Amino acid sequence: MAIRRPSVNEAVGNFVFPSPDWFFQDSLYQAMPGSEERYLQIKWDGEPYTRVSQTFDYSNPPYVGPEQRGGSIVGQINYTVNNNLITINDWWVDWRDEWPLRLATNYIEQCLYPPSKGFIIRVQGQEVYSQDGTPISIADREAYAFWVSERYSPLTNKPDDYLLRLADEGAVPNPTPTVYSFSSEVQITVPATYILVTINSQDVPLQTPLYWRLTGEVTPAFLVDGFTEGVIFINTDTAFLKLPLDLPLPGPGPYTTNIEFFADPLRTVSIGFTELAVTG
Repeated sequence: MAIRRPSVNEAVGNFVFPSPDWFFQDSLYQAMPGSEERYLQIKWDGEPYTRVSQTFDYSNPPYVGPEQRGGSIVGQINYTVNNNLITINDWWVDWRDEWPLRLATNYIEQCLYPPSKGFIIRVQGQEVYSQDGTPISIADREAYAFWVSERYSPLTNKPDDYLLRLADEGAVPNPTPTVYSFSSEVQITVPATYILVTINSQDVPLQTPLYWRLTGEVTPAFLVDGFTEGVIFINTDTAFLKLPLDLPLPGPGPYTTNIEFFADPLRTVSIGFTELAVTG
């Protein structure tokens, strides 16, 4: 994808056509335990946009007019939400330049998932290289070009690795050692009741794995998925581990359990633990 200066206004002869009004529609494609697949569409329309209702049902008649629905779809960003980690997987734009895609990127970063609220946004790298080291183009676009222009930087030298938008100011190495703290509670919600473990960390590299293990009086029979061991990847200063409970419990309890965390998959290097009492 070539990077060009955005043509906000377009001149045809002696007449200048102003850039249209831009609309963004964010939609859920598929919901899974712990993650969502979503897509953001960029639309344009020459008519003023006036939202008639915040809860309009687009699936049933009467259908709204074009001034509320928006115009032609000129771009789309497909992304995945995992707690505070946002991964942009794929995208496309069909316009005279990249301006709609830039606006959609800013909409994701500044409106939907701002870093000030703890969100981390990364882009799935998709460039591929042949054995002799030359890049192979992918379907009329080069994955890195646009996102590098938006100040996303690759985490490694691997062409298919992630790109991450770094802070505006230069990163300064911090010699402070990694610090973890853990707390836990039982959350009762509709439709599930679960053990919620809060993991606070400091100076932890992105995608750091923590291997957890549940011990004590809470057995696999207490849990919906039956797993008392697993791994969680740390991508923010505050992460959450959810363990849904299979209700009703065998008895009123209380049942005491420890959730332990380790730095290695063999669970020999302990990082810390949290203790919890579960009642029926």
